[in-house]
Amino acid sequence: MAHAIQLRLPATPWPQDGPLGHGVFAEGFATRLTAELLPEYATAEHLWFGPGHDGWLAESERRLPEARAEILACLDTTEPGVQRRYLNLNGGHHLPDRIGYLVGVRAVGQLRRAYSWAELARWGTDRAMVELRRVLAGCAES
Repeated sequence: MAHAIQLRLPATPWPQDGPLGHGVFAEGFATRLTAELLPEYATAEHLWFGPGHDGWLAESERRLPEARAEILACLDTTEPGVQRRYLNLNGGHHLPDRIGYLVGVRAVGQLRRAYSWAELARWGTDRAMVELRRVLAGCAES
């Protein structure tokens, strides 16, 4: 439901396919909103749609700075293999599967400090990419 709201609210709806940054922002938006609405579920359950992934979350948290830097470096990439590497089962890539979801959740969490859900949902792809790039670049420095 969060995807349906966020992808259609801007004056220019988000495209079906886009660069990695679109996917990271959209998945971060949807997962973070769901986690806020349903706080009784653990973070790993929101990120994997069920229990049993606490080890994955611990490893992903440990590798988060590396993942943020890699995702920032290829934020504009539209290559399907890059999308899969960070948002699906990564096919042997050195980072944990689906780590892009966690990167997105953390980035949207930072954006939520300054913006409401309604504001975030109305951002077009250009604004979302600018803000995501800014947050990821700031994280990479600290």
